[in-house]
Amino acid sequence: MENSYADNDEKNKLNPGVHIQQEALGIFIRDGKLALMLNKRDKYYQFIGGISKVKSGDLKDSLVAKFKDEVNLTAIPDSIKKYSQVSRVEKQANNDIQIREYHFLFVDCKEKNLDVIISKDSEFEFRLIDPKSALKANIEYLSSLKNKKKLIDVETGIIQKLIDEDSYFA
Repeated sequence: MENSYADNDEKNKLNPGVHIQQEALGIFIRDGKLALMLNKRDKYYQFIGGISKVKSGDLKDSLVAKFKDEVNLTAIPDSIKKYSQVSRVEKQANNDIQIREYHFLFVDCKEKNLDVIISKDSEFEFRLIDPKSALKANIEYLSSLKNKKKLIDVETGIIQKLIDEDSYFA
């Protein structure tokens, strides 16, 4: 997992007009439930994580920082393992190309009591939720959108994939 934002900056210099954005998103499972962030306004769930430009540029470091920053959880770096990567290529209005790389990583946290976790972002609420309930909420939200070119579409697919593999929530 040595992907680096510095490497991406070098690639961008070699390919002007091509911009690479990486996001580290944590799959944190506890007691058969998935730790997700509920968007309180739109009632959909998303993974903890996102874009983080930590100095090392490492995806593990980014995920650890995001868990601490978003929900004050201590992610265990040695527990972080790659699950899946999804890339999306988008043409921007100025004809530049935006490549978004979503890295979904399994992670565990040191904290045992998750009943007291409070998101630092008032728009989102930390939840340990049955994955099928999260999937249902996200599908309902997606059906209300005209343009499904959002990260929520990718995240919903990952929740479905985890459920289909049937070994993570037993």
